[in-house]
Amino acid sequence: MGILMSPGNPRNKVALQPGHSLMDWIRLGNSGRDLTSVGGVNQDVTEEELAKHAKEDNAWIAIRGKVYNIAPYLKFHPGGISELMKGAGRDATTLFTEVHPWVNFESILGKCYIGRLVRKNPATPLDLEKAFFENLVPDKEKDNRTQAKCIDEGCKDEPVYDTNIKMCWVQTENKIRFVFLCNTSSPHVVIKMLPGYHVRILIRIRRKLHVFGFQLEKKVYWPCYVTVNTDSGRLEVEFTKKSEEFWDKYGVDDKDNATIAANVDEIETYHTARIISMEDATHNVRIFIFKFVDKVYMWVPIGHDIRIRTVIEGIDCAKQYTPIPPYLPHGEPVKHWHNDYICCMVKLYPEGALTPYLFSKKMYDTVELGGISGTFNIRRLNGIKHLYLIAAGSGLAPMLRLLVWAVTKKHELKSLDLLSVNRYENDIIWRDKLDEFAKREKWFKVTYMLSQPDEGWNGLTGRVDEQMLNNFLPDFDPASGRDADFYICACGPIQFVEMIQEYLTQRDYYPYSHCFLG
Repeated sequence: MGILMSPGNPRNKVALQPGHSLMDWIRLGNSGRDLTSVGGVNQDVTEEELAKHAKEDNAWIAIRGKVYNIAPYLKFHPGGISELMKGAGRDATTLFTEVHPWVNFESILGKCYIGRLVRKNPATPLDLEKAFFENLVPDKEKDNRTQAKCIDEGCKDEPVYDTNIKMCWVQTENKIRFVFLCNTSSPHVVIKMLPGYHVRILIRIRRKLHVFGFQLEKKVYWPCYVTVNTDSGRLEVEFTKKSEEFWDKYGVDDKDNATIAANVDEIETYHTARIISMEDATHNVRIFIFKFVDKVYMWVPIGHDIRIRTVIEGIDCAKQYTPIPPYLPHGEPVKHWHNDYICCMVKLYPEGALTPYLFSKKMYDTVELGGISGTFNIRRLNGIKHLYLIAAGSGLAPMLRLLVWAVTKKHELKSLDLLSVNRYENDIIWRDKLDEFAKREKWFKVTYMLSQPDEGWNGLTGRVDEQMLNNFLPDFDPASGRDADFYICACGPIQFVEMIQEYLTQRDYYPYSHCFLG
């Protein structure tokens, strides 16, 4: 994997010279050689200084507020020297984000890091690395002091609240960001904006609900932008200010701010959501996109579920669904997508209660969403080299976000194999998207298996059994004493999953696997 700056087809890569593969680049970074060109001493870089470094033998680039020396990486770049040089000597954040926002550039260029990009003018929305801490608001008295302070440095000095979650906040003229150190990869997060710019941030970790509530000092836009670093457990909630100015403080705290709630009812509350998109994936599977009527944002961890609820003939009907990405990397983006939307894959069961009701819905009809749940821990995949996914029918849903996650880790992953099991060929969900993804990402392989194929089917046939799993999954002897370098995930109907679980348990693979219920 490399940082491909070209807005064209990502498959149009140059042939790298021998000794310039990704593994060669990793070895070079670990050799002890200084790749920063500044002796490894971090420094602030102005835009004027950055512009001086725009030649192949002296090339610097800025991405998301961080400056890197890309001169030693140029010959390793899969997209070619000329494409990467398009970003040399300037802030290439927009160019990078438009092409492939999933690429983990910080990992690839980590050994080339020079320092932060600083500007004479206030930071841009894409440059929150130059942030001002709460008591560092510019005024005449403070103008002569150093006002920029890194978020990480500031959080170290923040008090630990009763919730055991560290919180700090930073701002620029047009952004304000709240940082929560949750120390878990899978917090359940609900953010609500109430009238008067009153914010409620609910964070559930295991069985405890941590509440942060305050009225913002001034007006902001909705939706907010939420990110969770699954490795560090760092949650960031960012708002865009309606007026570009520095605030004296973030706002006024509620009485229950930074406390642990007596019960978890508030985060379990259902919220009305409107259907803003419906698209058939197969003859009996439909992709729904929901937008909350009120200002609500739900962050659902990878592999966790959300409930869709409605009342049918006086009966409260609810079913869990795993949110999916609206499209796969390299796929065609969904128009007008916002990060507070929820996208779900729903399979029709004619004899059921909820799914026929959902399929009868029209555009802009409403349902209720709420109740985040799940036990999957993405950290268990840290350090693996091979990922195996087994999906029966709509059990594909949790695998899709794992595919997106895998793209950010493909400098570590050697292979990802997906087995998609269905009855008929027209039951295969997102086949064209998966095939296209496999074409773009050579480390990814998708295999289709049908139990009742039509004439002319050239793929695998039959049912998943012991022999099939022996062929698909890796050989591993738990008694060898070595750690497994793989992980297995499976999802589908209950009987299907139970069969997979039994197979994995009998071979002592169970510690290296997770089975979802489809």
